[in-house]
Amino acid sequence: MTLFSEDVIRQTREVLKGLRDPVTLTAFSQKTDCDPCAAADAFAEELTAIDDRLLLEKRDFLQEKELAEKVGIHHVPALVLHRPGDGRPAVRYYGVPGGHEFGALLRVLVLFSSGEGMGKIDLSSLEGLKKDINLKVFVLTTCPSCPVMAHLGAALAYHSPRITTEIIEANTFVDLAERFTVGTVPKIVINDAEELVGILPPEELVRRILAA
Repeated sequence: MTLFSEDVIRQTREVLKGLRDPVTLTAFSQKTDCDPCAAADAFAEELTAIDDRLLLEKRDFLQEKELAEKVGIHHVPALVLHRPGDGRPAVRYYGVPGGHEFGALLRVLVLFSSGEGMGKIDLSSLEGLKKDINLKVFVLTTCPSCPVMAHLGAALAYHSPRITTEIIEANTFVDLAERFTVGTVPKIVINDAEELVGILPPEELVRRILAA
């Protein structure tokens, strides 16, 4: 059984026309004790089959612990997007980015491939960022407002080599949602400390990052 209908594939191809350079996606999963891993693997395979510029690497979380630790993977399933130029694992999707998150993922892929799609975000102030920043963006695939913050977090990670962004499906990773007291989404946690709830203007999120 396939996950993508013919209509979804057609619409996805339209969005992916904006791709220019190849984008590498690394999918981490495991064969045991991971109920959503099979669906995540199928999602990654079907998505990357739609366009040759999407390159898939499949990794076993249990057998490749050292690599997982190197790229910052702590839960599975996870999908890693690498920052162009330096290959840094800039964006990590935890869970299956379906529902409302699927459109945001496609926009992020186009951004990573072409540099297009940042919108009117002034990120010049991030050039002076002095320390590494980790953004955890908690979302639900059923949340219509979550893609705004997921895309913004990914765009910041694309722009700045100091920022990494983790987009976490809260219902899939209940332990993380409980650890960071996620009651409302979208919710952003900066460096596992400062918590921001709801949709923020880009300039406000940048200001919070610089003050962290």
